[in-house]
Amino acid sequence: MWEFLGYAALVASLLAINMTRMKSFRWLHLLASGLYLAYGISLNAMPIMVGATLFMGLHLFHLGRIYRPILRERSRSKYNPS
Repeated sequence: MWEFLGYAALVASLLAINMTRMKSFRWLHLLASGLYLAYGISLNAMPIMVGATLFMGLHLFHLGRIYRPILRERSRSKYNPS
């Protein structure tokens, strides 16, 4: 059962690397990192848990940078209808 998480994370990572759009890459690799984190927890493997957590943090940071202008524009148009 736990090996399945590791293989699923590997497949998600390989798919993410082949993405051409950065947003798709970030979301898919975030999913892969979450799977790696669960796999690391199941094995009680601290290096896997630390690495997956760092990757998740980096992807969340960059996704925030991608979505921040979009959310800012939506909030402006919501309060200032033209």
